[in-house]
Amino acid sequence: MKYGKYEIKKVSVNDAMSRETICFSLDLYVDGKKFAAVSNDGRGGCHRTHVYQPFTQDDLARVEKEMSEDEFLIDDATFELFDTAVTSLLLLKDAAADVKKHSKSKAVYVDGDNLYTEGYRGGRAPDEALFARIRAQYPGATILNTMTVEASAVEFVKMQRRQLEAEMAANPLPGVPRP
Repeated sequence: MKYGKYEIKKVSVNDAMSRETICFSLDLYVDGKKFAAVSNDGRGGCHRTHVYQPFTQDDLARVEKEMSEDEFLIDDATFELFDTAVTSLLLLKDAAADVKKHSKSKAVYVDGDNLYTEGYRGGRAPDEALFARIRAQYPGATILNTMTVEASAVEFVKMQRRQLEAEMAANPLPGVPRP
């Protein structure tokens, strides 16, 4: 998945090993150049990052600073900015795959904090008539089919983040009964 000047490749995620964090390994490219190997064992803690030659730790600090200036990548984080940005890239990759999969046969749209799909009977591909009907019925909705894959993935992840914020606001300590 490419986002701005960042791209992740050779992504391997092991959901069975993911406990507190995502268990993964990937290569991070910056400006089209293979920059670093990044991984996490899924048991909590920071990502492991090893820059590829000719890059150095100083380059890693520079990239982290650049990433920290992107509000979407850091998502209100105040520390571990590089790790947060890489995790955002992983979320974008998954969101792009979901949008691609569902938008072939349905209109996929975000209205508020929710994702919806709507299609024709018989599996006919969504078209402008369907999009117009959704726009008329849900004027504030964002139809992901009409956007680039990258832009639709960003909207998808933003919606997921809003849902999580709402859940946390409703119950900041999940699993702990309220008095």
